[in-house]
Amino acid sequence: MKKMVRLEVAASQGHFARMQVSSCAAVFHKELCPCVLCSPMKGQPLRRADLGAAAGTVLAKDILLAIDGVQLTHEGKVSCRISGQDVEMSADVLISRKPKNSKTLLTLLRNGVEYNKEVVFTPIPPLSPRYDRYDSSPTYVILGGLVFTKHSHALIKEYLNIDQKERTILITGEVLNQGTDQWKERENHEVVLLLRTLRHPINVGYGGKSVKILKRFNGDPVETLAGLANAAAAALDGPNGPACDFLRFGFHGDQPDDFDSVVLVASEVRAADAAICKTHRIPRSAILEDECP
Repeated sequence: MKKMVRLEVAASQGHFARMQVSSCAAVFHKELCPCVLCSPMKGQPLRRADLGAAAGTVLAKDILLAIDGVQLTHEGKVSCRISGQDVEMSADVLISRKPKNSKTLLTLLRNGVEYNKEVVFTPIPPLSPRYDRYDSSPTYVILGGLVFTKHSHALIKEYLNIDQKERTILITGEVLNQGTDQWKERENHEVVLLLRTLRHPINVGYGGKSVKILKRFNGDPVETLAGLANAAAAALDGPNGPACDFLRFGFHGDQPDDFDSVVLVASEVRAADAAICKTHRIPRSAILEDECP
């Protein structure tokens, strides 16, 4: 039985879209077109249809046979002529090497019939901002001494450049990869992190070195850092004081799933943050993207 892999579409780090091939077990599935089992043609079964510009044109379980007339192997490779030699390269090179707005011809096998479809691939916004001061700036929100920020390549790079013995926080592989291995599913989609805890009586018993992914605030999903800041302002800064007795934070990995592992007294949060900022000489308790210099 010949080896086959699944194909997913992503975007490159630059200005071009690319096809990203992800290896998997060499198994056939009953859902795949029956002719694939006996066909001598090589190709890639498409696993999902979240293909950006190709959505609606390319369907899940289509078999991708060729890109711009260049046939794919079962391993998602293509043969390219470089310096007079044939070199096997990942199929995504046929798309990522193109200028923006270039058309790409996909040859597909669907229900035993071969189709040619033209697609103009576009970049898929990365979940984690990539470039400092371009699409990423130092942003944070402090609530009861809990310092929240958003996942970014600049943050991860700075962390990895620090010698392990000198690191004051711990970013696990799971947290590190959460923003770098995925793409935005919607416009308002960020990975919000609890970066550290600044000690104060309000947060006694909480803390630790591990960076955590924030999932919920007061029972509602957290999608962006700005969304967290707005939700906190609504809870704390009402005309008659806090609108709730406690601020509750739920993190990825908390057990059970609906458990909120950090709870702060709402009426004490703003005063605590003012004291913490004064002690650590922090200009203010929150700086968001549109407020960065």
